[in-house]
This record gives sequence, structure tokens and C-alpha cells, in this order.
Amino acid sequence: MIVPYFFNENFQSMDDYSEKAYFASLIRILKYSAFLIAVMLPGVFVSVANFTPELLPPELLYKVASAELATPLPLFMEALFVNFLLEIVREAGLRLPKPIGHSVSLVAALIVGDAAVSAGIVGTPVVIVAAMTAICTFVVPSLYEPITVLRILYILAGGLLGPLGIVTLLFCMLLGMCGMNSFGIPYTAPIAPGSSAFWRDGLLRRNWHTLARADFSIDQLPGKETGETQ
Repeated sequence: MIVPYFFNENFQSMDDYSEKAYFASLIRILKYSAFLIAVMLPGVFVSVANFTPELLPPELLYKVASAELATPLPLFMEALFVNFLLEIVREAGLRLPKPIGHSVSLVAALIVGDAAVSAGIVGTPVVIVAAMTAICTFVVPSLYEPITVLRILYILAGGLLGPLGIVTLLFCMLLGMCGMNSFGIPYTAPIAPGSSAFWRDGLLRRNWHTLARADFSIDQLPGKETGETQ
């Protein structure tokens, strides 16, 4: 166990330090992007399609509208249904013996998704969005539980309140994260409070020459004093 544990460490791995700096930086950016997609994409999709459809390209809007007319459920109910279905399939796969669990989960998801679309229960766009978010979730496995809960909350916020709900929930999420601390140090450090360490070995991974010259320790993180007083 390593303490304190920071949010940005969920996007780092030992493999980053055995790769070239530019490739490790690219992988980290992909991980951050996958996290945002896994959390926000279904909610943003539902919000835009229901409240601000003019933001969608005409071809995509036509496909979404056609799928919506062919299904009995509102769009945000479709998104919730598909996400709950994926979680049930995943949980069933975890309870099966490991050699067949993952295979059964994948096959079941494909069969159920195809059957649901063919039966007109859900639309193809919703299934595609749910599949994308499910794949992105596995990019950051250590955050699977909060990602799953936040995704459902974003779907509810986007479906009921639209863009206002998405922005409000995003603000509350960031506020809650910034208020957390790990052993007296802000959980979001060095992202917030900001530190040059985030750009040296956080979002990006600089070359070994730059890392070797960096004289850095946890005690130098901004906000440490504030965390100790809480």
C-alpha cells in the first residue's frame, strides 16, 4: 500500500516508465479522455438529444429521431436500461469461473444488445454510446465503481434537467473531489492546487533528463498545510 494516494495516480502505471516519454504521455492523455467519456458521454448524449438537438449534425439527428420513434421508451430511460443491463451482464460474468466468465459476458452483451435493438426496445445510437462507455470504463479499472455511479447520475441529470443538470453535477463532482484529502494532502494534487509536477509527471511524462533534475517531494505540494488542518 502506498499513501497518500492521489487522483492522478489512477492514470499512471509502471509501464509508463519503460516507454518513451511521448508514448507514455499519449497513453495518459487517452486514459484521462476515456475517464471523461465513460462518466459523461451517455448523460451528455441524452441531454443534447432531448434539450438541444440543434447541436447534432443533421444526419445524426435524423438517425437518433428515427430510433426514438421506433422505441417505446424515452431516450434517457433507454440509456438507463442499457447501462443497467450491461452491469448485470458484467456482474454475472464475475460470478462465473474465470476461464469462461469474460467470454460469457462478451457473448451475452452482444446477443442481448442485438436482440434489444431488433425487438425495438432500444435504439442503435444508445447501444453504441453504452458500448463505448463500457469499453472506456475498463481503461481505468481502479475507478470502475465511482465511474459507474457517476455515469448513472449524469444520465439522470441530463435526461431530467438537460445541460443545466450536466453542468451542475460536474461542478458538484469537482467541488467534492477538491474537498477530499489523503493523509492530510489534497486528493486532487497536483492538479488542484496546481503544481508544475502535474505537467512534469502527471498528465504528461517528461523525459528522464527532466525528471532526474526535478527536486520534488510531497511536502512541496500546495495545499498540504490546508489538508493538515482539516
